[in-house]
Amino acid sequence: MVSVVIVDSDVNEADEIENIIRRIAALRFDNEWKIKKIKSCNDFEKLIEDRHIIDILIFEVEGKIEYLARYRSEFSKAILMLLASDKTSPMYYLMPGIKADSLVVRPCEHSKIKDRIMDLLLFGYEKRRNDCELFTMRCQEGITRVPIDEILYFEAREKRIFARTLNEEYGFYGTLTKLILELPQNFVRCHNGFIVNLNKTCLVRVSKGEILLEADITIPLSRGYRTEFRDKFKGA
Repeated sequence: MVSVVIVDSDVNEADEIENIIRRIAALRFDNEWKIKKIKSCNDFEKLIEDRHIIDILIFEVEGKIEYLARYRSEFSKAILMLLASDKTSPMYYLMPGIKADSLVVRPCEHSKIKDRIMDLLLFGYEKRRNDCELFTMRCQEGITRVPIDEILYFEAREKRIFARTLNEEYGFYGTLTKLILELPQNFVRCHNGFIVNLNKTCLVRVSKGEILLEADITIPLSRGYRTEFRDKFKGA
């Protein structure tokens, strides 16, 4: 799934951008695209606090740039397009901490916005997606690809395996015994029902048999896997 966030006080413009993205995505990509439109800085702040995954961010800079500068590190891997007025000096928004990938200066014709978004998706997002390793699974909705470094853990339950990211869960058929052989070395078995991503592990509570992950997510660490897991966690 690809998560797109549009921060724009102009509702009509946000709708236009969403329609352009959906048309391009339907023709060029096989992923599911989830697009969220918000108008205010408060809503954007709440989105960040809720640890919402952002793959592509389209952001109106007028009156909001300090929020973007403050939270850019929270979604440093996201593709970023800025929407700016022709009356706003580029010195206001072209700064090192922002690291924008594209810019639309308004007012702008529909065809130019479309061209910018086309470039953003095909030469920005697609290149970045190709540069990262994807985990492919066959879910009920069809084939799904997720950047493997976004997966917190895999859990076996209800006769399926579930891949968990911060905001999504994807179910597919298989076994953890076979899966662990196919994963990178930073994925480690910690329980009969769990494989965890060491890169997402914040704290190991051996006495409680718990592993604390990002966003205060906790999964079990069973006695049979404690020694091996602890050694690998220390060496990670």
